[in-house]
Amino acid sequence: MEATTRLMSAEAPGPLTVQAIDEHAAQLLRQFTAHRREALRELLDKHCGYFDPDLDLDLLVDQIYGTLWYRLLLGHASLDDTTAGALANTVLTRTTDTATKPGPNPDDLPET
Repeated sequence: MEATTRLMSAEAPGPLTVQAIDEHAAQLLRQFTAHRREALRELLDKHCGYFDPDLDLDLLVDQIYGTLWYRLLLGHASLDDTTAGALANTVLTRTTDTATKPGPNPDDLPET
């Protein structure tokens, strides 16, 4: 179990890690993704009053970018406006703290 945990830790390179091919490219990718993650985290944090107070915003960032990277790397489905709208709708409806504040109405989202 310890070896499995270590292999799946953030420090251990995974099988799709650019680092295995080119350390410079890996560093650029880390910087790019860190900047994008920070921007999304700030956006979510700015509007966190709408979210369930127990919501882990860092995990939500992983889930949102996970869709992008999964589809980009594996190519099993498209990255398009329909996907973006569905993901935004899921985030808004599944993470909103409706017990204390009404969240954004998914019907008010722009048509995709």
